[in-house]
Amino acid sequence: MNNSGSVTMVREYIKKMLQEVGGGMKVLLLDTETMAVVSAVHSQTEILKKEVFLVEFLGEVEPVPDLGERRPQESLTHMKAVCFLRPTAHNFSTLARHLRNPKYGEYHLFFTNMVRDAFLQELAEADEKEVVKQVQEFYGDFVPLDSSHFTISVESPHM
Repeated sequence: MNNSGSVTMVREYIKKMLQEVGGGMKVLLLDTETMAVVSAVHSQTEILKKEVFLVEFLGEVEPVPDLGERRPQESLTHMKAVCFLRPTAHNFSTLARHLRNPKYGEYHLFFTNMVRDAFLQELAEADEKEVVKQVQEFYGDFVPLDSSHFTISVESPHM
């Protein structure tokens, strides 16, 4: 296998994200697009070897429509959430809801493209319990197909 190209770059991004979070049990919190990115470069077994014991979609815990409250959830404060997300308005509003009632003890935020200041302000206001430990931009807004090819099948990240 060629040690350069899009697959290697994304694998290195994920490796760096998980290293920067440090040791301990982790959950990988993804959106639909980043799930495709991670699935293209890592198997579940490889992710498990990096102390990632759970992979979840960001939107799995939604407000209950009638009450406006979150569904009851199991608290996993012993786990660190490694959020690898596209910087979309939908992801930021969903992430803000998570931060108001955090399920995990720490949140480490990694975005696949540039983040608007207004979105960061929204997250800062939602993070009353100060569970966000870092915010970084990792430019990986594409799905690698092999070492020389990738696809960009996403809309503008700021929609």
